[in-house]
Amino acid sequence: LFRSGPQTFFNAIDPSCQSEDLGNDAVKAGKYGIANLKYIMSHLPEWCVKEGEDYKRLAEYYQETISQLQVYLYHAVMYVGGIYMDEPVAGDGKKNYHFIDKEKQKEALRFIFENIYDMPSWLQPKEITEKIGITESISNLQARVFKSLFSASTIASLSLFEQSEPENAYTLTEFLYDIDSFIWAKSRKGENLTLSDRQLQNVYVASIIKGAESKGRTSGSNAFSRGFSGEYSDKLFEFNPMEDFTMIKRPAYHLLMSDMLKFLKKTEKNTKNKLLKSHYSILKIQLEKVLKD
Repeated sequence: LFRSGPQTFFNAIDPSCQSEDLGNDAVKAGKYGIANLKYIMSHLPEWCVKEGEDYKRLAEYYQETISQLQVYLYHAVMYVGGIYMDEPVAGDGKKNYHFIDKEKQKEALRFIFENIYDMPSWLQPKEITEKIGITESISNLQARVFKSLFSASTIASLSLFEQSEPENAYTLTEFLYDIDSFIWAKSRKGENLTLSDRQLQNVYVASIIKGAESKGRTSGSNAFSRGFSGEYSDKLFEFNPMEDFTMIKRPAYHLLMSDMLKFLKKTEKNTKNKLLKSHYSILKIQLEKVLKD
């Protein structure tokens, strides 16, 4: 069964209207797709290198493999805070919009984090980097995907879901604490952290602070309107009826930062590794400054 809908160009929140996506489950498709990418990556030197030639072809297909990984992950990101949009006509019984099921959003979030943390295990094989160099920063790639979860449209859509359907909603608070549990999982177990782990924790704290310090107001169509192409180019849909959603956002962020600060104080105190202790101390000081202000 095929669906049709207007193509979005900015602040897209409907995961069923994405380019390069013909299915109805981006998470399932992404799992198959990433399994294929890992197989491709392991065979690139065999398939793309010929005796006596340079490694330009290998470098090109290596970069294409990483780009395709990002496509799969960003397709899943769209499920978090996503809203299905329809073009109903009288008599078809369709709603103009409906929020994506809470469990589907949580499944997408798990998929995203599993693959963010899995990146260092396969994206820089020595058989390739020794020939073309390190052409992609894995830490930066992880950070880009991670920060996309905190887009203005995602936070606003979650807040709207909470306001519109509080009994069924994937609330902003639950979303933030789900991310929190992923980010500090190793720290809570007292495990050592890799450079990539520390980088993600840094990006996480910075993202939370940035979100807490923003005013939380929509500005006309900037945060919630949908841009269309072709015959729909003059249409904008204002998703958020609350001109200001700070009554949801500010308590959620403040609660999270307060709990995070308590956790960091305890973790810093119990950590024996000097480098890790310093890492936790820096994050703690950043949160203390925001909460004090």
